Amino acid sequence: MVNGPFIDASARIEAAIASILEFAATTQDPEFIERITKLAIKKEIVLELLLDEIGDIEDEDECECSGTVNATAPNSNITINGAEDTGDVTFVGEVCPDCSVEGSSLTFTFTDDTPTPNNSFTLVSTSIPAPTCVIGPTGISLNISGLGVVTRADMSTVNVSFFVTLSESTTPGEADSFFISIESEEVGNPFEAVYFSPDLPDNAIVVEECD
Repeated sequence: MVNGPFIDASARIEAAIASILEFAATTQDPEFIERITKLAIKKEIVLELLLDEIGDIEDEDECECSGTVNATAPNSNITINGAEDTGDVTFVGEVCPDCSVEGSSLTFTFTDDTPTPNNSFTLVSTSIPAPTCVIGPTGISLNISGLGVVTRADMSTVNVSFFVTLSESTTPGEADSFFISIESEEVGNPFEAVYFSPDLPDNAIVVEECD
């Protein structure tokens, strides 16, 4: 199994990545947000590869934590292919139900307020591995790197990779939130989207440790 000190160090790295993403969201600078998001995804991939190399994982289907999301956010700002757009967002699904990756699924939908051009799309996950989890003094976060398919408004599709953070506050009165970035895996079929949710009601996101 992966040793304790390495797990502790990994948790600190995850917390740092989450803090950087939160700061980027406050800048309202699409180019800066996109650059920081890509950097965070690369760091997440490297960390996952290190975890795979160092530890002999006994059961890859077991999860550190589980999470559910059922969120709606009207009139939200989202960055699509480097340009900011506005519309309605819905995000539903569950990760590691019963603390097993089997049955995990996520669906993210953006409905464009301005139909010319119509940048509406829906992401449906096709592969979600076990997440990494960060437990802090004021909340718990679940991080996922997965694969899926995006269907655009014109019904064209693109295979994508995505990164999601579900953050639940354990402090009374503090809001929950989520972050998602999506990037095409196909040469010649570009697609990118980055979205930071506004503050959400407490029941919109639930993240719990697995026993």
